[in-house]
Amino acid sequence: MRILHFLTDGNVGGAGVQLSYLLPELEPLTAAVALPAKSALIPRLIKKGITTIKLDIPVDRDSPVDLFTIQKAIRAFSPDILHTHACPTARLAGRLLGVPVILASRHCDTSPAWQKDPVRRAIYRALTDMTVATSRNSLRDLLRHRIPAVCIENGVPPQPKFQGEERLRRRRAAGLGDRDLVLAVCARLADVKAIDTALRALALLPGTVRLLLIGDGPLRRELHALAARLGILPRVSFLGQVNEVAGILSLADLLVCPSVGSETSPLVISEAASLGIPALLSDIPGHREVAAEGGALLFPARNAAALAGCVRRLSAAPSLLAGLGAAAGARYRRFGTARQMGERYRALYASLLEKALERSGRAWYN
Repeated sequence: MRILHFLTDGNVGGAGVQLSYLLPELEPLTAAVALPAKSALIPRLIKKGITTIKLDIPVDRDSPVDLFTIQKAIRAFSPDILHTHACPTARLAGRLLGVPVILASRHCDTSPAWQKDPVRRAIYRALTDMTVATSRNSLRDLLRHRIPAVCIENGVPPQPKFQGEERLRRRRAAGLGDRDLVLAVCARLADVKAIDTALRALALLPGTVRLLLIGDGPLRRELHALAARLGILPRVSFLGQVNEVAGILSLADLLVCPSVGSETSPLVISEAASLGIPALLSDIPGHREVAAEGGALLFPARNAAALAGCVRRLSAAPSLLAGLGAAAGARYRRFGTARQMGERYRALYASLLEKALERSGRAWYN
């Protein structure tokens, strides 16, 4: 079975990171990723040993202008299954070539505009055999609009963990005190991620609470200036884009996810959970599903005082913090491993391909 994934991301976003975790778990299936030649994701995929097909198309663009280029790549790889991450043009290219199975992934938790338009829904269904939702809330939304869908939550491999004296040594090297309570935020520095909520909460907390801010984006300068105005700049580490976050997450005591966007099953929550690090999550639908499974607490979105209150509560009760971390680890083992994710995808691919070949009565690319 040959699976070709397609995305147009120029940065290292959630869909790309998910693929870097998923594709090694699909062996012995043959899988590759087609993406723009200038995508920053390519080095990460190559480092993971994943076959990449570099396309001469712009990053972050989905346009019929690129149809011929995409068709050429699909024909060269001859996939049994084309799995796109957005990218309706790629699905159209696959349909025109007769690829047996075409999937799309929904990496957000809200209805896109096309979903409310019956004509555009019909076109979507004509181009897409199945949609993979990465949260149950997103699945319910798709099914409500009569779009065939299944739910497969994102998973991650076990992350390298530092403990005992090694962890203390690394924390000291990062300028963190042995008794500091360290928060970590890992997100694109954009408004929808509400990073300012974490900074405003930090300003309400004692000087022994520190923040590691992993990520980059258009609001970096603005957030740096806000931290300076709040008088907390010495307590915030702006670390920029980090491809492998485990080494930094392992220094933290708590993960904070203040997003007000359409998160589904954020990879960083599972990455932290695999290290036994609990999370404080803004109260949005995707986060509620995670919190219900254990290892996380919710706070009202954009409410810095409430977030600070959660931190104080856990700081004052080490046993509660430790118990929440243990619950996070248990949740990861039950729901969040890359192996579990890979097993679910392999089963889905096999089922869909079998049905497609039964309907057609022929093999693909004979």
